[in-house]
Amino acid sequence: MKEKPGPDLRIGVDIGGTFTDFVIFNRVENRIETFKLLSTPDKPADAVVDGLRRIFRFYLVENWPEE
Repeated sequence: MKEKPGPDLRIGVDIGGTFTDFVIFNRVENRIETFKLLSTPDKPADAVVDGLRRIFRFYLVENWPEE
């Protein structure tokens, strides 16, 4: 994996019954972004891990593994 120069991120997660919400605060750009994934009620961690993978792949690392 080749690391990208990473921004200073703060990540918040809210696991709900229907959606798991993600909030990313990029301190370098002073910008807030959000996205939602469907929640996985039987295994709530699955949606959280999926969302974190997406964040890492987008912001931090090229070719971050899918699983």
